Amino acid sequence: MGPYEALSRASSMLSPWTMVLSLLLPIFLHWLFRPVLSDILRRRRTTVTEVDLSPPDKGREDPEQILLSIIVPAYNEEERLPIMLEQTMSHLFINDGGAAANNVVRTLAPDQPQPERFIVEIIVVDDGSTDGTIDAVRRAVRSLPLDTAGSHTVGPSLRCISVQPNGGKGAAVQAGMMAALSSARPPHYLLMADADGATDVRDLNALCRSVRGHEVAVGSRAHLRKSPAVQKRSFVRNLLMGCFHLAVRAITSISSVEDTQCGFKLFGREAAEIIFGSIHLGGWAFDIEVLTVCLRENMTVAEVPVRWTEVDGSKLDTGGKWRLLVVSLGMLRDMICVRLCYTLGIWRVQKRRREKM
Repeated sequence: MGPYEALSRASSMLSPWTMVLSLLLPIFLHWLFRPVLSDILRRRRTTVTEVDLSPPDKGREDPEQILLSIIVPAYNEEERLPIMLEQTMSHLFINDGGAAANNVVRTLAPDQPQPERFIVEIIVVDDGSTDGTIDAVRRAVRSLPLDTAGSHTVGPSLRCISVQPNGGKGAAVQAGMMAALSSARPPHYLLMADADGATDVRDLNALCRSVRGHEVAVGSRAHLRKSPAVQKRSFVRNLLMGCFHLAVRAITSISSVEDTQCGFKLFGREAAEIIFGSIHLGGWAFDIEVLTVCLRENMTVAEVPVRWTEVDGSKLDTGGKWRLLVVSLGMLRDMICVRLCYTLGIWRVQKRRREKM
């Protein structure tokens, strides 16, 4: 019997289902591990540049004086971003003579020798926007009192970096975190905050108090599940949200954090170096990988209730229910991929730096 005859005979012995599965398995594996390939390609083609703001960025001081960096990922946010920046600046540096910013300094650096002036910087990360997001930041530089706001102990700074091409929210946050880490020294804390301003910036000090006793403090909306803001969402969106929370616990073993997706998270410098030097996901599910790294490194994580309001213009609302379903399936795939990649050693956590003897 020749080789072709043997192959033909073996093929005839396979059931139709076996043949279908043998054809679909490579397709499924390619879909499942697509984040691995996407991460490799994204790192090769992504460019990160500092945006030249005009007039020149006001409020910049010695990098050693930066105490808090607020990372704001932004994709086509020309309408919502200016509102968020104005609210943040007003709360921290203008209202009550900058009392909120002074509280941040007293909370995060109570025992540190006081420099001439601490800086709280806001870093807007433009993630390949196709609208006027960068122009909105330039207008904010001209309109906000960056050179006069604050007090003699703390002042503001506003920067913008551009990520090209669009890589997703996770990629934008990672780029902003790495930029902040490269331009500041301890004591240094890093906050991620959404451009829509849905989380009340007044809860920043609550996170600051929590992170003093933990390595990471995450905002939580779990206490708002029965609030009108959540209940008015569509049935499909609330159903998918509930299924997502169940999947997180079943797939990732993250049980200590009820709300993994709140875009208001505060990191100590060492934790940020490890987490954002390790993560690979560029899309919506990057929060899951962030908490997975925390879990694998036994980092202490505090969950802090925050005030939150629904803000129109969410990217998840564009494209209707089908887009929401596609995004949800993609996030499910990413969760499974994260679990497999760290378990199999495809992805590894950056090791903690050992203290000098």
